[in-house]
Amino acid sequence: MHFVLNCMSRGCPRLPRAPFLANDLERRLDEAARGFLNEERNVRLDRAAGTVHLSQIFEFYGDDFMKQAASLAGYVNRYRAGPIPENFEVTFIPYDWTVNRQR
Repeated sequence: MHFVLNCMSRGCPRLPRAPFLANDLERRLDEAARGFLNEERNVRLDRAAGTVHLSQIFEFYGDDFMKQAASLAGYVNRYRAGPIPENFEVTFIPYDWTVNRQR
């Protein structure tokens, strides 16, 4: 759910273009997680430093993610095209609360 909730700020997940319906809810939630976690703005690897920078959503709601995986990297790796090494240090990307505006 954390990858579809939108508060209209730049740090939020992208606003879905279509409503969520019961018959395809799980697929759409999975797609949203994959999209969010494969965006550079939400997950940044620094291989030289052995660090992964995650969206601050993972700090805000860490308990929710840790209920489903042994580590934040483990949770993220469920949805990433390229896995994060489990031994990387996790830091958080400051959340951008700037209001999204249409041009």
